[in-house]
Amino acid sequence: MEHESSDEQLVEIANGSIFCSCLSSVFVDGLKHFSRVKPEFLFIETSGLSDPSSFDKILKDFQLQEEYEILSSICLVDAVKTLKLLNVITIIQKQIQYSNIILLNKSADVDSETLEKLSEKIVDMNQSATQIRTNYCEIDFDLLNDKKFQKSNDSLESCNTPGSRLCSILLEQKNINELDLQELLLEIVKHSYRIKGYYRINDKTFYFSDNNGIIEKKEVQVYSDYGINILSDKNQIFYIKSLIDKLG
Repeated sequence: MEHESSDEQLVEIANGSIFCSCLSSVFVDGLKHFSRVKPEFLFIETSGLSDPSSFDKILKDFQLQEEYEILSSICLVDAVKTLKLLNVITIIQKQIQYSNIILLNKSADVDSETLEKLSEKIVDMNQSATQIRTNYCEIDFDLLNDKKFQKSNDSLESCNTPGSRLCSILLEQKNINELDLQELLLEIVKHSYRIKGYYRINDKTFYFSDNNGIIEKKEVQVYSDYGINILSDKNQIFYIKSLIDKLG
C-alpha cells in the first residue's frame, strides 16, 4: 500500500515481517522503487518482532548495496517487558545483536535495579551498541548523522521464517460495551505478549494498549480500520480466540 504527501512517500507492507523469506521480494520491490526516487533518507520501520539481521544480505543478493548505505539500525527495547521475554522470543536477541543504537524505552516505568540489569544483559549481547534511556522514544535525531553512532555490523544469520513468528489475532470491531471490552482485555493480557489497536465505543475512537499488565485507553482521532491486534504464542492463541468468540 502506498501513501504520498508533498514531501513524503510511504510504502506499507502488511501481514508479516518485511525481512521474512516469504515477503522479501515485496520488500525489495519497495527498495527498488525508492532507489529510483532517490530520497535523502529512507526510514524502514519493521514490525515489533521482525529480525533485521538479513538486511545487508538482501541488499547484496539483489545488487542494491550501491544504492543504499545503512546508517543505523535502531532497536526499541521495552524496559518493562524485555527481561521477561529475552529467553522466550529469540528474535528479541537478534534485534539487539544487530543494532547499533538501542533505546531503553519506558525507563521511568521501572526501578533503577531493573534498568541496570537490563542494560548489562544488552551489553552481554552487543558491547558496541550505544544505549539511550528514553521515555516515549524521544531522542535527538542528529545522532543518525553522527559518524560515531553509525552502523558497522555485518549481517547475522537470520531466523526470519513463517514458523518463527508469533501468532496474532485481531479483535475486530463488534457491538461490545466498554465494560465487557475492558474485562476481556484484562483477561487476554495474562496470556499475550502485546495488545494494541483502535476500537470505537459510543461514537468515539480509543487506542488500547497494554503496559505492564495494565490496559491503557486513550481517545484519539483516526481514520483507519478498527481492531485490536493481540500477539501471543501458539499455545495461548486458541484460548484467546475462545474468549473473543464468547462475546459473539
